[in-house]
Amino acid sequence: MDRCFRHVLLPEQGGDGRSCIAVTLMFDDLHYSRALVYVSELQAGAWGEERISNIKDLPPQWTRISQVRFLLASGKIYILGMAGHVLCLSLPSMNLYCIRLPDGIFYSYPTTRMSRPDAGSGFYLVQVNGFQLCVWLYSATTIKWKQVDTICLHQAFGHLAIANSSWNWNTGPNVVYLAAVGDNAEFVFVWIRRALFCIRIATRAVEKHGAAYSILEACELSIGLGQNEEATKV
Repeated sequence: MDRCFRHVLLPEQGGDGRSCIAVTLMFDDLHYSRALVYVSELQAGAWGEERISNIKDLPPQWTRISQVRFLLASGKIYILGMAGHVLCLSLPSMNLYCIRLPDGIFYSYPTTRMSRPDAGSGFYLVQVNGFQLCVWLYSATTIKWKQVDTICLHQAFGHLAIANSSWNWNTGPNVVYLAAVGDNAEFVFVWIRRALFCIRIATRAVEKHGAAYSILEACELSIGLGQNEEATKV
């Protein structure tokens, strides 16, 4: 195993500031045909024994990647980095397995993020595809995906686009990028034309934020995006 990504996750309940989970995702070679995960837990300032998952043969759709996302939810670590699958590690058993993404959904780092649900096991997957934002919920109990919402950004941003004559929705599909997703997928932050907007999923309300970086920092601190995502490649 010679290709790895490392990341640190904070406890789901916040903890005492002296606890965290160090995760290392490793691949066997440049072909990314097999993977395993190392986990170490910091409790009360002391590191526990490192645990190792099984070696998982990866589907052929796994392609060479440079950026990975991690999410800790209900005792599982979800790893998003494969074109058509999500890696899932069960912490109690250290069993590593693959979850197939919904039909038609393919991972792209700038446009795809995960989010913890308030109740139940599983996770939300949020993706922007062109000018359509889709929200999916994966249930670890039923082992099924459910599409819970779809937002047409043309409609949601209609009033803002009219007010800003410099906007042009026809310059290509990669105009919109996901900047952050709140817990329970209640809201998302998106980048459009170097401006940051917050979309409330339930109401479709859109707010523009001028202080983009301070808003994102506050979002990361409050909903744990900096805790559970954004892997660093080493």
